[in-house]
Amino acid sequence: MRKPRKFLKFSDQAQFFHVTSRIVNGDQVIGPEEKVFFLKTMRRLEVFTGVRIITYCLMDNHFHLLITVPAPISLSDKEIIQRMEPLYAKPQLDLFKEELENARNHGKHELADLMCRKVTRRMFDLSMFMKDLKQRFTQWFNRRHSRRGTLWEERFRSVLLEGSNHVLMTTGAYIDLNPLRAGICNDPKDYPYSGYGAAMKGHQIELERITTINPEKNQTLSASASLDSYRNYLYSIDPRKSFHDETAYLLASFDRRKALKELEKSGTLDFWQLLRCRVRYFSSGTVLGSRSFVDSFFIDKREYFGPHRTSGARGMKGGDWLGIYSLRALAMRRFR
Repeated sequence: MRKPRKFLKFSDQAQFFHVTSRIVNGDQVIGPEEKVFFLKTMRRLEVFTGVRIITYCLMDNHFHLLITVPAPISLSDKEIIQRMEPLYAKPQLDLFKEELENARNHGKHELADLMCRKVTRRMFDLSMFMKDLKQRFTQWFNRRHSRRGTLWEERFRSVLLEGSNHVLMTTGAYIDLNPLRAGICNDPKDYPYSGYGAAMKGHQIELERITTINPEKNQTLSASASLDSYRNYLYSIDPRKSFHDETAYLLASFDRRKALKELEKSGTLDFWQLLRCRVRYFSSGTVLGSRSFVDSFFIDKREYFGPHRTSGARGMKGGDWLGIYSLRALAMRRFR
């Protein structure tokens, strides 16, 4: 039985998630124009909800998002209206502003507060963000392609992440490596519909977001230097070596099928190879982080687990994950 979304509510502070969702039947229907509309809708919803996308990858039949959901904050009437502007049609927004102002001017503050709550309850919430994003995209897609009915397969999947640089960088790298893993390109920087690819092309939002999870934790680094640091992490390159020479060698030498055969034979791969395989922990591990983080989550949610389970953290198989643990052991089909 699937656990309710509130199961992953673990803190009153900002939380981080890896979110995935797939088109029904795995149909490859998300083309370039669809990806552009998806990204525009995603950015508009970011302004409205306060949710932030650190990095992303939009594929032809599914997407990955690395998301920050901030802690809720109080907003003034003016701030609420400003957040609504990119998302609401002008007549709808003007009517809301007029009714809100009238309620305030006539001392009907309970009514005004209720109007505001109906809007703000859709903010600072992962489920509401994803519902709006997928629903708006479906409505646009169905109109465009003269179709009806469900577009997305089941509800979205989400994995709670510890907010450490190592966990976020590893998950971000896994997401940005999707085009390489799918054989779409030889270098993920050439894929325009990912956070890394967009950052490499100079897109400011993506560049700034990747800077926030810099592995060197050096706040004085420029955006360009921070991207260099992320790029080295993405390819598991020694920063003292030449990036371009090392990258060409690594990309040319990696064969995922051979790596999976080696994994089946020996049971382990190195960290760089593991990230280039499809790793089910990132979509079905439920919680990823340090041993202490996962155990703390388990203790907080103890009532959801059977009486014989005594700890939360489960080691991730396949090699050395450098201190990342999963809430689920995932005995079958961990890698593809």
